[in-house]
Amino acid sequence: MISSSTYQNVQTDSDEEPKISGCGVLNAMFSVVGSFLGILTLSGLNSFLDGIYGNRWWTIGSFGAQAVLIFAAPTAPFSQPWNCFVGNIAGAFVGVTIRILVPDPKYLSVALAVSITIGLQHLTYSLHPPGGATAFIAVIAKDGMEKIGYLFIILALAGSVVHVLVAIFTNAVAKCVGVPKRTYPTFIIPDEIKTLLRC
Repeated sequence: MISSSTYQNVQTDSDEEPKISGCGVLNAMFSVVGSFLGILTLSGLNSFLDGIYGNRWWTIGSFGAQAVLIFAAPTAPFSQPWNCFVGNIAGAFVGVTIRILVPDPKYLSVALAVSITIGLQHLTYSLHPPGGATAFIAVIAKDGMEKIGYLFIILALAGSVVHVLVAIFTNAVAKCVGVPKRTYPTFIIPDEIKTLLRC
């Protein structure tokens, strides 16, 4: 497994395992099938559970970006479960908070939400680009966000958990049939967080 200490440095030396799965028809096929199954599962849950607050929130737009990471670049540091979970929690929390504290002007709200999310992700070793999108969505969403409030955090986390479980399954199948660079996850908890917990 790749050490999480590489997470702050995506560009690596030539002898290190590449972070992108690579080219090839079989590899592309698993990226397509995996992302299809992931989004299909979330969309299916979305339809099944439609009626929560009268809105559909299981398919947050940032899950599209998350799908690219966990299915097409599963060994990338930003794709790991910790990043998916904590990075999206950070985005949802900051986005909802900024929406409440700084409702207008929107151009200021979205800038604050995304930038603060990035800072919080740095501090929690959970950089995850879709988390920035989650914060953005929390600020600009029009229908039902006021009613959902901080429940948005739970929805962002629950959707990420489902997505990651599908990614673990599809990447494991890909690895079993010989597709290289499909180890997922490469770490569960970053080394930096483990060190902090020991203190």
